[in-house]
Amino acid sequence: MSHINKKIGFIGAGNMSSSIIRGLINTGQKEDSLFTSSPNKEDLNQLEKELGINTSTNNLDVAGASEVLILGIKPNKMTVVLEEIKNEVEASFPLVISVATGIKINSIEKLLPQGVRVIRAMPNTPSSVNSGITALCGNSEIKENDLLIAESIFNSVGTTLKLQENKFDLFTSLIGSGPAYVFYFAESLIKAAEGLEIPDEEKRALIERLIEGSLKLSKNSKESLSALRDQVTSPGGVTQEAIMYMQEKEIFQNIVSAIEAGEKKAKKLGEEK
Repeated sequence: MSHINKKIGFIGAGNMSSSIIRGLINTGQKEDSLFTSSPNKEDLNQLEKELGINTSTNNLDVAGASEVLILGIKPNKMTVVLEEIKNEVEASFPLVISVATGIKINSIEKLLPQGVRVIRAMPNTPSSVNSGITALCGNSEIKENDLLIAESIFNSVGTTLKLQENKFDLFTSLIGSGPAYVFYFAESLIKAAEGLEIPDEEKRALIERLIEGSLKLSKNSKESLSALRDQVTSPGGVTQEAIMYMQEKEIFQNIVSAIEAGEKKAKKLGEEK
């Protein structure tokens, strides 16, 4: 992937911003075209020392220098930050990309100059290991090239898909929160492994290898997931007994219901902002 011929700024130097910055550099972006601001001097010093990018404790410096401005801040800081930088945005008129969970595009538009190009992005935490999934949608002002720029930025840390904003709440619960569900399932398997009486680190490695191997088998097969499951499930066998227990407890439907509950929570949080 070639570098993006734009100056890219990040307001916020937390885990997600740092992951994207590293991803961009790893895919060819020039360090001197990257800017970030944060009140945390320790984070800035680490990024400047490790990656050689431009840093500042002043958000206005980054907003004024950027052709693409990424808002990597907590949702409860959005209003304050946008009020602070709106004049700089009006002057430099960058493409604005928000990764703040639950903040809708129209909420950002209300606090910035008329006609600003806004893209909402929802990446998940595996972006930190270049295996993220990011949903993207934009307002009516964006051009095709704006979306291509956003795709290039987030493709540097995984894959992207375009999604209607009214589907973002489900995406947030399903994909944004998804890594937590996988870890929760892995925790339960590790708990079940206590009877093996092996060291804890070996239990974890064993379960990680189980999940890794199963996913590899799925990716390399044209069979459906249910067909792959059936291949492991011999009639009257151990697997069938365990699956029947899960079915009796309605675990499948409970998982679906849990995702729906998360979606409802995402909708509620969005309405509160």
